[in-house]
Amino acid sequence: MARLVTMANIRRHLPLGWLDRVPAIQGPINATLGALLGLHHIDRHICRAAHERGFDFVAGLMDDLEIRYDCPPEYRARVPATGRVVVTSNHPTGITELALFHYLSTIRQDLRIVINESLLDIASNAQEQVIPLPVFNRRDPAVQAEVRRRIRQALEAEMMVLFFPSGVISNRLASGAIEDPEWKKGAFHAARDTQSPVLPAYVGARNSWLFYRVRSLGQPGELLSWALLFREYLRHRGRTYPIRFGELLPAAALRCGEQLSSAELGALAAMARHRAYVLGGV
Repeated sequence: MARLVTMANIRRHLPLGWLDRVPAIQGPINATLGALLGLHHIDRHICRAAHERGFDFVAGLMDDLEIRYDCPPEYRARVPATGRVVVTSNHPTGITELALFHYLSTIRQDLRIVINESLLDIASNAQEQVIPLPVFNRRDPAVQAEVRRRIRQALEAEMMVLFFPSGVISNRLASGAIEDPEWKKGAFHAARDTQSPVLPAYVGARNSWLFYRVRSLGQPGELLSWALLFREYLRHRGRTYPIRFGELLPAAALRCGEQLSSAELGALAAMARHRAYVLGGV
């Protein structure tokens, strides 16, 4: 059964445990925050797709939100039809995670996506295809080992695995451009360990002015902007996303089998990030 995005689910990811000690105000606060975040609207979309599973569930959500894609044939042709491959994409909004996942699923059904576990509140009926990253305890060695195991297992089974290496939503720069911070190295560790080629991807999208303004408020802003993502999903209803894929980076280009320093691996991540933004004309 699809899991609704209730305030109980939101509170699993936010430091609101003190509410449990004041039960009298839980109801009003939950109702107010739920209305501000647009949770009831999101839940209606989930309910309409609740009878579907896996890729069909995500397709139902995208159809209900009237999300469309613009990917010219020459870019679509760059997506390998078979074989292990790591896809690395920019991360402009929360909904673009599911949008790119849905688009790639129209090409390949042996697809897995590495995303923050909070998105399971939306992708609840597609958990078989999701490799979840914890939001706040991701440095736990046992958690890291399990994530790496599942990624390796998928790639060694000749699957496609979709990563968003920034790990966070893109920032708005002083110039007004929307760009990821520095990409993390995990996707490239996985590609090198399994000798998988890397496919750079770019999705064109942006969040609202309010989202970026709240996010600029430091650590509290990071938490609040994360919660605002549910409201941002609704703003993207009816949007058409430009999607572009770059030239495949073969495993040989990743210097598989060589012992690379952290700086050298970071340079590989920076190269893939640059290639993604070149696709977007940035």
